[in-house]
Amino acid sequence: MKYFFFLLSFSNVLLFSQNDWSWQNPLPQGNTLYSVSFADSLIGWAVGEHGTIIKSTDGGETWSLQQSTITERLHSVHAFNENSVYAVSENGTVLKTTDGGESWNAQSGSQSGINNSFFVDAQIGWMIGNGGTILKTIDAGNNWSLQTSGTNNDLFGIYFVGTDSGLIVGDSSTVLQTTDGGSNWIPLTIEPRLAVGKHAEASQITEYIKTNAGWSVYNEQANILVVVGDNGYISTSKNGTVWSKRNSGVSFDLKSVTGYQKDDYLLLVAAGDNGCIVYSLDEGETWHPSFFGSGELNMVLGFIGAPPIGKNLNKQADNIVKFITVGMHGLIGISTDDGKTWSAKSSSIVNTNTNLTTIAKAGSNLWVAGHSGKVLLTTDGGDNWTVQTTGTTQTFNSISFVDENTGWVTSNFLGQGTIRKTTDGGDSWFTQTSGISVTINNINFIDENTGWVTGGGGTILKSTDGGGIWNPQSSGTNNAIFSTSIVNENTVWAVGSNGIILKTDDGGTNWNTQPSGTTNTLRSVTSVNENTAYAVGLFDTIIKTTDGGINWIPQTSGTTNSYLRSVFFVDENNGWAAGLNGTLLRTTNGGTEWLQLNSGTNKNIEAVLFIDANAGWIAGDNGAILKTTTGGGVTSIDEKSRYLLPDDFILYQNYPNPFNPVTVIGYRLPVISNVSLKVYDALGREIAILVNEEKPAGRYEVVFDGSGLSSSVYFYKYTVTPHSGKSGIFSEVKKLLLLK
Repeated sequence: MKYFFFLLSFSNVLLFSQNDWSWQNPLPQGNTLYSVSFADSLIGWAVGEHGTIIKSTDGGETWSLQQSTITERLHSVHAFNENSVYAVSENGTVLKTTDGGESWNAQSGSQSGINNSFFVDAQIGWMIGNGGTILKTIDAGNNWSLQTSGTNNDLFGIYFVGTDSGLIVGDSSTVLQTTDGGSNWIPLTIEPRLAVGKHAEASQITEYIKTNAGWSVYNEQANILVVVGDNGYISTSKNGTVWSKRNSGVSFDLKSVTGYQKDDYLLLVAAGDNGCIVYSLDEGETWHPSFFGSGELNMVLGFIGAPPIGKNLNKQADNIVKFITVGMHGLIGISTDDGKTWSAKSSSIVNTNTNLTTIAKAGSNLWVAGHSGKVLLTTDGGDNWTVQTTGTTQTFNSISFVDENTGWVTSNFLGQGTIRKTTDGGDSWFTQTSGISVTINNINFIDENTGWVTGGGGTILKSTDGGGIWNPQSSGTNNAIFSTSIVNENTVWAVGSNGIILKTDDGGTNWNTQPSGTTNTLRSVTSVNENTAYAVGLFDTIIKTTDGGINWIPQTSGTTNSYLRSVFFVDENNGWAAGLNGTLLRTTNGGTEWLQLNSGTNKNIEAVLFIDANAGWIAGDNGAILKTTTGGGVTSIDEKSRYLLPDDFILYQNYPNPFNPVTVIGYRLPVISNVSLKVYDALGREIAILVNEEKPAGRYEVVFDGSGLSSSVYFYKYTVTPHSGKSGIFSEVKKLLLLK
């Protein structure tokens, strides 16, 4: 069983550039939120996945995004006043602002595996984590000292009253208490958990406890301690020694609990999975269920709220208690009636369980389609979206429009593909007969008459009458075909499983297999002209041809263990590739170098589309739609902004290797350093100086051209002298092979 203490949750980090993508759905943003804190009745912050920080200046009614400069999960936030705020990551990085969030500065993490933290003021705080880790700072996080927990169990929940009295909970029923600021941590036993164990949860109770915990002084006479956990578990205590198990009336896991003294009674509110909320008006003796949405609620906070907007209240308005909860996919809710009812302060045009898979544009219209038969339309660049009625709840996996009226979508049900067409911009759709009973993966039209459908088992169909009749074409393969790119009515590329690449130059009468050089699934293909095309897929695969597909050359993506799902080029130089876990890449030199962008999310990105080098959209899981007007964040790859700040010096093996005549060499710097990168022949003679200058921290790639050299073994040497933060000189040599 997982037990959750009162209040504040804290988490995770990676240093990235600023985010050049704005959320169009959900709003104000769609990353999961884990913690919320208010400095007063109006000004507060919430934090979450992908370094997300949002701020409210009207008591939580509206929120705006702030640039956090990090991309990993933030588990907790603490607002000391309207200017001074800390947010903490699971790597122990403390993110600070002294200007209300206009700028955030990252203080290097003290230790990985940090699960939570708590600050009693801007100077004194604690972090807890895996293996019984407890760290304390008395100087605003500049220095941290290790405290003895007496356990090796992972710790998850922490709460303090003042600088001395605190409580920590964790794995294997661990409950620790201190009355001297953590100099000594004493284990406690909460007996009611044993009773819960009788309900087929004994192993979880004794072996796995995760908590968000809180201990709060509600009046001068008593400290009320509340523990919440799996299956609606609630236990309360007034002294931390005698505990009483309470009946929550729900069976959903509870993850957070908060409270507030209101007039002559104590308000307690707990929140958890499936939108479950329970509240108590009698110090936790009895609880009443309430619900907000259906997603996971990670934290609930109570504070004195400002009067609701537009409502005139008497002098007692200062005593209005407002509860706010945050959770999955950016969910935000507020209650002003003791937790009984909740109003949403976040919104989504589709259910946030709906994944979006495909994008199409024609004229000024943009369509996004995905699960549950959803097709979304915007006519103003994404400022406003409407949901179109399609007559199905099947998952759409491909969409194609040739003008603002005429378009098609494809879906699959029980292994059979379906084609739907619209001639009125999506206001109505009708089914077309494909004549096949296999899955359909892609549909692509070049004009209102001519288009292709591809699918499982090497299926290729062509229509020359707008989809009225579909004629099979011989692909010569049994591999699934996932994507096509049409150059003109004669020339089309198709890619699919096991690295299959097909091309036709006669409108599909003949499809010829091309050597891709990979057996990885290729998920997407895009063409610039008859000679130049790109394909992406599994394991960060990016390949390019400039000779019509006679040769496909691998390119270095700079990512690891990602699945690239979509690629799009607007000209020979500017292109983007997107994939799982928020992966987004950009090139401005035809793929010679790819740089990872901050997409603004870690959700899977299924589709990317640009209309020029600056304006574009990405769409993905949980209804995510984001837009950029800056190309996604990179203006020049020759002078790259540093995106991911690495932990150590690394020299990568060149790729490809062997090569002819061009290869790419990558390296990483954790701090500003003097860098030397040179190439030598087998006799030790210097052949080329690739880098010889000072470089800021970051990841770099350099192109080495061996056109003037003969086939042979060569060596490249990487020598780094750091300016600060690292001691000594780092040097490494690797071998590369030129074969002509």
